Amino acid sequence: MTMKSGVEYFNTIAPSADLNLLYTGRELCPPGKHCSGIRSHFLLHYVLEGSGWIGSSEGPLRLTAGDIFCYFPEQSMDYTSDGQEPWQFAWIGFQGKRSDKILRQCGFSENRIVCRLPFSAHIARRFSTLIRNQSQRKRGYQLVADGQLLQLLGELSAEIPRTTELKAVAGNEAKSYNHFTPQHRRPQFYVEAMKQFIHSNYQKPISIQQVIEYIGVDRSYASRIFHQLENRTLQRYLIELRMSKARQLLVQRYLSIQAVAHSVGYSDYASFERRFRAEFGYPPSEC
Repeated sequence: MTMKSGVEYFNTIAPSADLNLLYTGRELCPPGKHCSGIRSHFLLHYVLEGSGWIGSSEGPLRLTAGDIFCYFPEQSMDYTSDGQEPWQFAWIGFQGKRSDKILRQCGFSENRIVCRLPFSAHIARRFSTLIRNQSQRKRGYQLVADGQLLQLLGELSAEIPRTTELKAVAGNEAKSYNHFTPQHRRPQFYVEAMKQFIHSNYQKPISIQQVIEYIGVDRSYASRIFHQLENRTLQRYLIELRMSKARQLLVQRYLSIQAVAHSVGYSDYASFERRFRAEFGYPPSEC
């Protein structure tokens, strides 16, 4: 991927969007080119080839192909292409209500703006696809751009190693790294996340194991903290929510009982009828 100069293309600005690509581009920098200043949005660079230097609290850091650096809004920028092997990089500028959270899920923060990775031709193609979409500006390119941006960030999240892994809270409570940032790895946040997952998915035949896998911790730990804070088990919480929603739908009388059962996560009517009768003392047909 060689080029003699830089290109940059702008996208439609959507101030209220969850995630909005503002612009994207790439450049083969001249030797020693220095960039500084601040931006009011997020700015992420992917080094395609060559090398350069980025300012940090520990002094200049040399970056090479595959490395990523990302500046947060209003954060002072300081980076320079190498004098002998100047870098070529691609970049994306973006904003949106979810941008900060997504970047932190990727492992970035104001204090961690650099991630070192082996060069990935796949990631490089993602940037090229974004740039091509913006340059061609075909019908619907704005929506395509935001979707491509989210896909790119999701793939970076899977690639970037975490420097702060989730540590065991008591014995082997931590199962593996999960998608919660360190400041959110507290019992109340885990419990709220489990409840949120249940409320978003109770209409499907989800299992308790799926709820626990969503937050990425050991099952015994998840069960214990949920019971401590909610005074009931995860299973009981899911059953109570489903039955409460089922009774509301049955009272409204615009769905068949079978449809109500399907609407609260039961594919088998007999199982739904037994559970409903056990909860309320009468069958669904008497609502």
